[in-house]
Amino acid sequence: MAKGKVTSALLLLAALSIAVLSGCSGKTTVFCKSTFDSDDFEVGVSTGATIAVLPFHFDKEVPESFARQAGERLTNALASRLRDVTGPAAVLSTWESSLGRPWEAPSSEDDFKRLGQVIGKRIAVHGAVTQCLYGNLIPSRFALSVIAVDLESGRKILAIDAGAKSRKGLTYSGLSEPPKDPDELLRDAVEKVAEAIAQALVETTRAPQQKKSESAR
Repeated sequence: MAKGKVTSALLLLAALSIAVLSGCSGKTTVFCKSTFDSDDFEVGVSTGATIAVLPFHFDKEVPESFARQAGERLTNALASRLRDVTGPAAVLSTWESSLGRPWEAPSSEDDFKRLGQVIGKRIAVHGAVTQCLYGNLIPSRFALSVIAVDLESGRKILAIDAGAKSRKGLTYSGLSEPPKDPDELLRDAVEKVAEAIAQALVETTRAPQQKKSESAR
């Protein structure tokens, strides 16, 4: 009888240990919030539109290499969903060879329209890395701010805030499990950003068709 109680106590202790360690496991959260500009809902672009991913801006505490990687990964993610996607390196090359001066990031509608004339694309995807932190004692985190702009009108189609956070935890063996590093978090978040952009471009072609069908009734 005593042996049975000891066995039951050990099983209960083991179950509690697993529950505690499960609660201490590393946790990663990826977020992506997009806001569609209803004024430009019928700009008439489509999934066949030519797209240029511009060089990413980055805050002073963000490594330049991370911002560059963000642009390259977003280019690849978009290219897997849409046709004719040009990355930051090609945009820079076209800009410098055409104008003979260093890259100047567009900031106004006229700037974006001039950029469209120079690079010959319809949609610009312009982003900034606003946060990039990593460490064992603090959660890893990074944040992106991305917009898609119609280069014919110079107006914004879509705005996206995205990012991820990962905190450290414990493995079942009791060893410390470090949080994911920003490169891993970037990969996950960029896929969500690319999907939001691709979906937005599909929606811009649905609206005019839907409006025509409704007016025909």
